[in-house]
Amino acid sequence: MFSSPLLTSNFQFNNFGNPKSHDISINRNFAKNSEPLKTDRKVLRGCILYEFNQGSTVTNAYERFCTAVGADVIGFREFDFWFHGLGNKSLSLNSEIEFDSKTSPLSKMPVEIFKEVLNHGDITDRMVLRKVSRHLRTIIDNANSNFESIRLDICPSFAVLDIDEDHSVKYQNNNGDSMLEAGEFVKTKKEVDYFELALHDMTGHLKNVKSHLNSLRLGVPQEISPFGPSCCLNKEERKICIEKIENKLKTENTKFNVKKFVIRGFSFHQVATLLPYFKEKVLEEIHLEMYNTEMEEESTEVLFNLDQWKNAKILEIKWNVNLPIPVEHYSHFSRFHISTTDFTINDAIKIRDELIKRDTFISGYVKAPIQNPKEIAQIFKPNNEDGFGTFMYTNDSSEFLIDFDFNHFEIGKKR
Repeated sequence: MFSSPLLTSNFQFNNFGNPKSHDISINRNFAKNSEPLKTDRKVLRGCILYEFNQGSTVTNAYERFCTAVGADVIGFREFDFWFHGLGNKSLSLNSEIEFDSKTSPLSKMPVEIFKEVLNHGDITDRMVLRKVSRHLRTIIDNANSNFESIRLDICPSFAVLDIDEDHSVKYQNNNGDSMLEAGEFVKTKKEVDYFELALHDMTGHLKNVKSHLNSLRLGVPQEISPFGPSCCLNKEERKICIEKIENKLKTENTKFNVKKFVIRGFSFHQVATLLPYFKEKVLEEIHLEMYNTEMEEESTEVLFNLDQWKNAKILEIKWNVNLPIPVEHYSHFSRFHISTTDFTINDAIKIRDELIKRDTFISGYVKAPIQNPKEIAQIFKPNNEDGFGTFMYTNDSSEFLIDFDFNHFEIGKKR
C-alpha cells in the first residue's frame, strides 16, 4: 500500500513496483469519506496535481476525480483549468485565482481579436474553426488569408483539399454522410455530399485570399487508371463531377483572383466553361493536363476566344491532345509548351514572321510529329541540310536558339 501525502490512505496502487504500470484503483471507503474534502480547495487542487503528475490525460483524470470526490464538486472546465495550470506551474496550490465559470465561449470573442488570433494560426486551424459554428465560419470567410496555393483532387469516394502543400483536409463518403479529417480533427456532417462539401470549402478559401492566389489546381481521375477501377471515374461520373464544380463557381457570383490555373482531366469544352469564373487581368498561367480531346474542334474555338485565354502569358498543354492547335491561338503567350497533332511549314513561317517579333516572347516548345523537318529548318536556316538538330537564328532585334527533330520544335530567345 502506498499513501499520498495529500490523500492519506485514500489511493491504492495495483502492481506497485512495476514502472510501466500506472493503474490506480480508488479505495471504496474514500468516496464515502470525501465530504470534508469538497470544501477544502487546497486539497482538491492537490488531488488534481497528483493526477497530472501520474501522466494522466485530463479526461481520464477527471473521471477518476469524479468517482472519488463526486461529480458535483468541480466542473470539467474548471478541472481542466487547474489541471494544466498546476501542471505547467503557472498556478500553485495556494493561488488566490478563482476560475470564472461564466467565461465567455470563443464565439463571444470580439471579432477584431479573433481575427488577430487567426493571423497567428495556420490554415488547418482555420479549417477546423470553420466547422465549429456558422458565426465563426462567417468571420473566417470574411477575413483575408495569406496562403498561396490550393489543390483539390477528386476521387470516386473521397476528395483531398491541400492548402500550401502543407495542410490538407480529406472529405470522405461515409454511408451518405461526409467525414472530414484534418490532422487529428475528425468530424461527420450528416446527409451532406463529401464532394460538394469540399467544393464549398475550396471556394470559401478562394474568396478570402488577400490579393490573389498564386496557384489553383483541380484534378479529376481518368476513365482508365493503372491503379485500378477504384481510382477511376467513368465518362458520366466525370461529367457530373465537373458540372458540380461549374455550378459551385457560378453560384459564388464572382470572378476569382487566381494567377495560375492547373486543370487535370478536363476536356477543352470543360475548361472553356470554367475559365470565365477567373479574372482575365489576373490569370497569367494556364496549364492543361488532358486525357482525351477527340471531337472537340468547336470547343477549342470557344476556349481560344475567351478573354482569359487571350490575356494569359504562359500556356502548357500536355498529355493526350488529338487536335491541331494553330499557331495564332498560342502566339500571344510569352512562354508556351504544348502537345498537338502536327507542326507544319506554315506554322514555322508564322513563328518566324510574327511570334518571335513580339517583345514579350521568351520561349516555345511544340510536341508534335514533324513530317518535313528539312523544309522547316530551311525556313530559319536556308543552307540547313540535316532537317534536325540545334542552331542559332537571328532577326532584326534578337538571337534565338532553335532545337528540333521529328517529334518536337523548340525555340527560345537568348538572354
